[in-house]
Formats: sequence, structure tokens, C-alpha cells
Amino acid sequence: MFRSSSPAAPRSVWFLVIVRPPFGVSTAEAYAWYDEDRGAGVREVRELQLLPVPWPSRAAQMINDLEPPVVRRHPEIFALKVQLKELGAIAAAMSGSGSAVFGLFRGRAAAERAIRPLSKGGARALLTRTLTRAEHERRARPVAARQVARRC
Repeated sequence: MFRSSSPAAPRSVWFLVIVRPPFGVSTAEAYAWYDEDRGAGVREVRELQLLPVPWPSRAAQMINDLEPPVVRRHPEIFALKVQLKELGAIAAAMSGSGSAVFGLFRGRAAAERAIRPLSKGGARALLTRTLTRAEHERRARPVAARQVARRC
């Protein structure tokens, strides 16, 4: 996930391709595997991905502590991350407890080109984007404030 002490919304728009493989991973399974690996003394190899782009924090990192134990049981997740990067993602990670994986793209065209190759073998790829800071601030206002702003 993104670790940052700055506001959540980036200044500009980024495109994300989210890939849902044809299998799921329950949150309970992911945490059980995490605990099992730690109890067995499995040493985690962390892939530190510093984003090479302006993000709200200079030290923005994509780290998911559940990813290593889940990938050990489902190497297809790692393969999807590799494929996302080969298709132009500047970074890729597993989302939450899995099994979805996402890639961060600078432009819409590159993200759109990645959809078809990733939508094979039962996987489903979806395209979305981040909000700009202005969109984030507008949506974060309480509903009453948004209604007043519309009337003005």
C-alpha cells in the first residue's frame, strides 16, 4: 500500500490496472499464512518500490506485508506483477490480502493497452484512475457543504 505522511491524493492523475485472477484469497487465509511463515522463521524478501514519480510524499512506497506469504502459495500473483511491469506499469503490487494485483501507469493509453493481455486464463483486468487533489477535496466535503456549493 502507499505509505505517506502527506495528503492521500496526488496532484495529477495516475491510471491503475487492477487484475483479478480466477481464484480468490480470503483475508483469514492470508493472515494465517503470514503467521505460519513468521512462526516457521521464514525470512521475507521485501521488494521495495520507491515510486520514481512526484507523489505526495518523496518516500512513497508500495509495501504489502501479506504479499510474500500469499505469493509463496500463489506464484501466479508474482507472474501478474511481472506482466504488469512488462506492459508499462511503473510499479505493481498485490492489493490487500489478495488475490487482486494492480499496476500504476503514467498514461491512459499504456494502461488501456495492458487490459487485453492481462484478461486471459480467467483473469479480469479493469482500468481506473486516481483522483486529483481537487477531486479528492471536493468529494471529502460533507454532503451538506456540497449541496450548498451547487446552489451557489
